[in-house]
Amino acid sequence: MKVAVFGAGTMGSGIAQVFAAKGHTALMYASSVASAQRHKDKLAASLNKKVAKGKMTQEAADDLMSRVLVEEFEAAADADLVIECVAENMATRTTSSTRLSTSTMRLVFFIVSQDVF
Repeated sequence: MKVAVFGAGTMGSGIAQVFAAKGHTALMYASSVASAQRHKDKLAASLNKKVAKGKMTQEAADDLMSRVLVEEFEAAADADLVIECVAENMATRTTSSTRLSTSTMRLVFFIVSQDVF
């Protein structure tokens, strides 16, 4: 399954990690490709700490990270599942929602915190 996660912060990168750990391709998006790559690098550093502590093998970490991808927005068009967990800012959420709804994606789940409303 191909999962697109819009919002690469703590929640988004954690969601991408879980899907990748279960064998799925996880596309991570942020405000820019560079920002998403920084979050992916943080995720890799976190997994490397687990490897150093003996809680995960290097092979498992590498395998997981090979399924976490940073792509341009258009790569999400054929995703099987889209999860939106951008910053708790209504303008950001509105922009993200509009962009997602005008794409060819089939199913979108919005993860929204209550304090936004």
